[in-house]
Amino acid sequence: MEKQAREKDPAAVSLGTRGGNASYKKRQATPGEVKRMAKMGGEARAKALTPERRREIAQAAVRARWEKKRAGMMTDTEFGVPF
Repeated sequence: MEKQAREKDPAAVSLGTRGGNASYKKRQATPGEVKRMAKMGGEARAKALTPERRREIAQAAVRARWEKKRAGMMTDTEFGVPF
């Protein structure tokens, strides 16, 4: 069975070769806009989390910071204390 050749839409071919709609340029957000959007996202996430979950996340962050500090220190392997 032979495939029938379809005629291609010239406008679609043109867009495809140009990588989409060439007249549309994606605008970069300004630093102020990024900060505002990040704040909105953080506030929305905080509202969605229970107080217990927020506490767990905060404790994990503290542990990670302390582990990073301890990684740079020399420790006694038997007792786990820094010299």
